[in-house]
Amino acid sequence: MTDLSPPPSPRRRYDADLWDQARSLYQQGHTAETVCARLGLGQTAFWRRARKGCWRRVDVPAGPAPDPYDPQAPVPDRAALMADAWKRAAHAQAQGRVAEALRWMRHHAAMADAARAEDREIDRQSAERMRAMTRSARGVEAEALAALQQVRNERRARVLSRADVAADELAALTQVMQRVEARAGYEAAKGREGQSKSDSSPLNRAERRRAERAARRPGAAATLPP
Repeated sequence: MTDLSPPPSPRRRYDADLWDQARSLYQQGHTAETVCARLGLGQTAFWRRARKGCWRRVDVPAGPAPDPYDPQAPVPDRAALMADAWKRAAHAQAQGRVAEALRWMRHHAAMADAARAEDREIDRQSAERMRAMTRSARGVEAEALAALQQVRNERRARVLSRADVAADELAALTQVMQRVEARAGYEAAKGREGQSKSDSSPLNRAERRRAERAARRPGAAATLPP
């Protein structure tokens, strides 16, 4: 029976420089799909070569040794640190170092989360201080209103007390005036009674003679007693 299946395709061969470039890109942080698409490699061949060559990203040598820690060095603020991390992430992204760019982006995101948490805490403390100030102001207002009401009550009590004293004095004065008027009425009545008695008493001889002499004077007739 004749075999009609297509013959196997010949295995492609890649030069050593291409594999070195693929290893460098992979260890810089690019994914296998990205490396294969950029260099025209098959993923099966890529992973076979990676297992054979033990390509590991942890084998990438670290950068230069960091400077020793100086506790006296000035500390930049969080905004400057976040801006520096973002610039480093952008630079690593532009250079194709995706893993490094991701690390810087995670660092930037962590600082942003810390800044937002700190802002929320500051807002919470500010709101708590405002509530405490409001409660204190309401307490002061209540005390002021109570003091004002007490002053009003004391003033009203003093006014009422003075009104009572004035009423008592007026009543006493009224009684005195009534007694004075009664005394004056009594004296007037007594005087009128004495005058009437003196007018009705008979004249003696000397009084009658004086009256007669006065009657003989011209124009004095009307002065004679009845």
